[in-house]
Amino acid sequence: MTNYDYWRPAVAAILLAVLYPLYWVLEFTANGNFPPDDFADYMRWSSLDWLFLSLGFLIIYQLLGLRRILSEQLNYSGIDIPILISVSVTVVFFFGLSFSQVTLVLLEGDSLAAYEEIAATIGVVVLVGSVILGGVAEILMGCLLLRDSSTMPPLVRIFAIITLIMGIFDLTVIFSFISLFIYPVAMLVLAAYFLSKPETIEVV
Repeated sequence: MTNYDYWRPAVAAILLAVLYPLYWVLEFTANGNFPPDDFADYMRWSSLDWLFLSLGFLIIYQLLGLRRILSEQLNYSGIDIPILISVSVTVVFFFGLSFSQVTLVLLEGDSLAAYEEIAATIGVVVLVGSVILGGVAEILMGCLLLRDSSTMPPLVRIFAIITLIMGIFDLTVIFSFISLFIYPVAMLVLAAYFLSKPETIEVV
């Protein structure tokens, strides 16, 4: 395998490094909260919602790319479970919330009003649950990679440390916003790994 085999997940990681923090800055600038306090804002499908969906696809593609490169280059599958958890959280958070929004857009009149409080509650529960489960997955991923760091290239070790730090912040929920500033660094490190030449690690 050459480094060119992984240019697509590298591009996905670079896009995430730019678009992920950009989305949240625009979201909080436009609505002041997530989910929006004003239910009418939640009902309007906009370009930000398309960006939100795109982030979900990019995250899943990047995670599967990470699993693939570790398997093909290092014959390593130690973080398959944390990756599966992360993919599942991504599906529920990005696609689940988008589906619920589209469903509400199709409702009219009294039906819409009846679901307003339920939709807001579901949004908060999914958000908090995703942050916590995502944090658990990140901590597991970081710890497992560091445990096996002797067989890992330097870029993977750096990624593991950054991922572990993000997981700790996400698990607190209150300080999870700090991960918005750390996540782009993790993605750029991962992109560099995707594009780097395979290293031969001697196992003693």
